[in-house]
Amino acid sequence: MFLHISKIFYLVIASSWFKQFEVLKMQGLGLQSLKKNPALIPLYVCVAAGAVGAVYYMTRLATRNPDVTWNRTSNPEPWQEYKNKQYKFYSPIRDYSKTESAAPKFEDKVW
Repeated sequence: MFLHISKIFYLVIASSWFKQFEVLKMQGLGLQSLKKNPALIPLYVCVAAGAVGAVYYMTRLATRNPDVTWNRTSNPEPWQEYKNKQYKFYSPIRDYSKTESAAPKFEDKVW
């Protein structure tokens, strides 16, 4: 039987991939191992809480930060809307609704 070079290459790659997959099956990451080692549960909870917090913070930055523009046609300069709004995550010192912004207002002027 004559096998084409690409089929041989595929068989070699597939067999090595399956061997790597067997190595990648890590013991200790399933429910059975959690039942045997309940001390790992706080570790899993902390890692999951950190991942959820990171996703939440990145989503908040992408949607609330005035430097980010998702639609340039409807609002080409979103930072103009945030003159007196609080966009920082937490600021115990300042109330942004009462302070006046020192930033200049940029307007489109035709010279």
